[in-house]
Amino acid sequence: MFKDIKDFPNNLNKSFYTSFLTKNTLYQGDCINILLQSEYIEKKISEIPVMIISNSCDNSLENQRHLNLNIIYAPVARISKIIDRLKLKGVEENIIKEVLSGFKWVKLLYIIL
Repeated sequence: MFKDIKDFPNNLNKSFYTSFLTKNTLYQGDCINILLQSEYIEKKISEIPVMIISNSCDNSLENQRHLNLNIIYAPVARISKIIDRLKLKGVEENIIKEVLSGFKWVKLLYIIL
Protein backbone atom coordinates (compact mmCIF):
# COMPACT_ATOMS: atom_id res chain seq x y z
CA MET A 1 0.00 0.00 0.00
CA PHE A 2 2.78 2.45 0.85
CA LYS A 3 4.41 1.82 -2.53
CA ASP A 4 1.09 2.52 -4.26
CA ILE A 5 0.65 5.76 -2.32
CA LYS A 6 4.21 6.82 -3.16
CA ASP A 7 3.65 6.10 -6.86
CA PHE A 8 0.31 7.97 -6.97
CA PRO A 9 -0.86 9.37 -9.43
CA ASN A 10 1.52 7.72 -11.89
CA ASN A 11 0.14 4.27 -11.07
CA LEU A 12 -3.44 5.10 -12.07
CA ASN A 13 -5.13 2.96 -14.64
CA LYS A 14 -8.74 2.17 -15.50
CA SER A 15 -9.07 -0.05 -12.42
CA PHE A 16 -9.17 3.14 -10.34
CA TYR A 17 -12.71 3.80 -11.59
CA THR A 18 -15.67 1.55 -12.07
CA SER A 19 -18.74 1.74 -14.24
CA PHE A 20 -19.97 -1.65 -12.96
CA LEU A 21 -21.05 -2.01 -9.37
CA THR A 22 -21.77 -5.49 -8.01
CA LYS A 23 -23.57 -4.33 -4.85
CA ASN A 24 -26.28 -1.79 -4.16
CA THR A 25 -23.96 0.19 -1.91
CA LEU A 26 -21.60 2.99 -2.76
CA TYR A 27 -18.74 3.22 -0.31
CA GLN A 28 -17.00 6.40 0.74
CA GLY A 29 -13.96 6.77 -1.50
CA ASP A 30 -15.44 4.76 -4.40
CA CYS A 31 -14.58 6.29 -7.74
CA ILE A 32 -17.12 6.08 -10.53
CA ASN A 33 -16.02 6.62 -14.10
CA ILE A 34 -19.18 8.32 -15.35
CA LEU A 35 -21.69 10.32 -13.35
CA LEU A 36 -23.79 13.21 -14.54
CA GLN A 37 -22.88 16.67 -13.32
CA SER A 38 -24.88 19.78 -13.90
CA GLU A 39 -22.85 22.89 -14.53
CA TYR A 40 -25.07 25.62 -13.19
CA ILE A 41 -23.27 28.65 -14.63
CA GLU A 42 -22.79 27.17 -18.10
CA LYS A 43 -26.26 25.54 -17.99
CA LYS A 44 -25.15 22.15 -19.26
CA ILE A 45 -24.90 18.56 -18.10
CA SER A 46 -21.74 16.54 -18.62
CA GLU A 47 -20.37 13.09 -17.77
CA ILE A 48 -17.41 13.17 -15.39
CA PRO A 49 -15.37 10.83 -13.16
CA VAL A 50 -16.21 11.32 -9.48
CA MET A 51 -15.30 10.15 -5.99
CA ILE A 52 -18.04 9.40 -3.46
CA ILE A 53 -17.47 11.46 -0.32
CA SER A 54 -20.70 10.58 1.55
CA ASN A 55 -20.25 8.25 4.51
CA SER A 56 -20.78 4.60 3.53
CA CYS A 57 -23.46 4.12 6.17
CA ASP A 58 -25.39 7.08 4.76
CA ASN A 59 -25.29 5.50 1.28
CA SER A 60 -26.41 2.02 2.36
CA LEU A 61 -29.85 1.02 1.09
CA GLU A 62 -30.16 -1.22 4.15
CA ASN A 63 -30.61 1.80 6.41
CA GLN A 64 -34.20 2.99 6.84
CA ARG A 65 -34.87 6.53 5.61
CA HIS A 66 -37.78 8.90 5.93
CA LEU A 67 -36.40 11.25 3.26
CA ASN A 68 -34.85 10.66 -0.15
CA LEU A 69 -31.20 9.61 -0.22
CA ASN A 70 -28.71 12.06 -1.69
CA ILE A 71 -25.14 11.06 -2.43
CA ILE A 72 -22.38 13.61 -2.04
CA TYR A 73 -19.58 13.36 -4.58
CA ALA A 74 -16.79 15.47 -6.00
CA PRO A 75 -15.32 15.57 -9.50
CA VAL A 76 -11.92 13.96 -9.96
CA ALA A 77 -9.56 15.94 -12.17
CA ARG A 78 -5.90 16.20 -13.05
CA ILE A 79 -4.24 19.41 -11.90
CA SER A 80 -2.86 19.97 -15.40
CA LYS A 81 -6.41 19.98 -16.81
CA ILE A 82 -7.54 22.50 -14.19
CA ILE A 83 -4.60 24.76 -15.05
CA ASP A 84 -5.35 24.47 -18.78
CA ARG A 85 -9.01 25.30 -18.20
CA LEU A 86 -8.16 28.34 -16.08
CA LYS A 87 -5.66 29.59 -18.68
CA LEU A 88 -8.24 29.09 -21.43
CA LYS A 89 -10.63 31.31 -19.46
CA GLY A 90 -7.94 33.99 -19.26
CA VAL A 91 -7.28 33.67 -15.52
CA GLU A 92 -4.06 35.41 -14.49
CA GLU A 93 -1.08 33.30 -13.41
CA ASN A 94 -1.06 34.63 -9.83
CA ILE A 95 -4.75 33.73 -9.43
CA ILE A 96 -4.07 30.23 -10.79
CA LYS A 97 -1.35 29.82 -8.15
CA GLU A 98 -3.81 30.92 -5.43
CA VAL A 99 -6.39 28.37 -6.63
CA LEU A 100 -3.81 25.57 -6.63
CA SER A 101 -2.62 26.62 -3.18
CA GLY A 102 -6.22 26.47 -1.98
CA PHE A 103 -6.47 22.87 -3.16
CA LYS A 104 -3.14 21.98 -1.57
CA TRP A 105 -4.08 23.38 1.82
CA VAL A 106 -7.64 22.00 1.61
CA LYS A 107 -9.24 25.43 1.53
CA LEU A 108 -11.17 24.51 -1.61
CA LEU A 109 -13.11 21.29 -1.17
CA TYR A 110 -15.25 21.09 -4.28
CA ILE A 111 -12.93 18.91 -6.33
CA ILE A 112 -10.75 15.86 -5.74
CA LEU A 113 -7.26 16.01 -7.26
